[in-house]
Amino acid sequence: MKNSKITFEKSDDQFTVKIIGEISALTEFPKLGPFINQTKVLLLLDEAGYVNSSGIQGWVRWLQEIQKLAPDTKFMIQMLPANFAKLSNNIRDFFPKQSKIESFVAPYFCEKCNVSFNVIFKKGSNWQNQWTGAELVQKISTAACTDCGTTAKIDTPAEAYLNF
Repeated sequence: MKNSKITFEKSDDQFTVKIIGEISALTEFPKLGPFINQTKVLLLLDEAGYVNSSGIQGWVRWLQEIQKLAPDTKFMIQMLPANFAKLSNNIRDFFPKQSKIESFVAPYFCEKCNVSFNVIFKKGSNWQNQWTGAELVQKISTAACTDCGTTAKIDTPAEAYLNF
């Protein structure tokens, strides 16, 4: 099992946390001290991997501790992978209540050319704020293949993105 690496960077008004790799019982989450008085926390998940049950418990506990320490903190989530989308729909408090998904990654598979690819959805770009959950699910269910251009189907349950 690969362990994760968590990096963080503090600027004047934002704390950026980048998760790299798998989240498990071995994952060491950043100490909470730097989160005091932060108004924004950006979670970058583009390199986050598998999350096992012990990792889920540690993740939720860590985020809850941040919320207790700094209850007004707003969380922005970028590059949310499919496995995190599924977990956020199935596990209460997987993301803090004051979270906003700014971008997510959806996997697709083209049966014609046997290729897997990802599409990044960004709010205000190819993902509109006014879409309901059902509209989002319908719009992300298919995408043009990056190799041949034919219609490819999403390679995960599209309903995982329903609550965004």
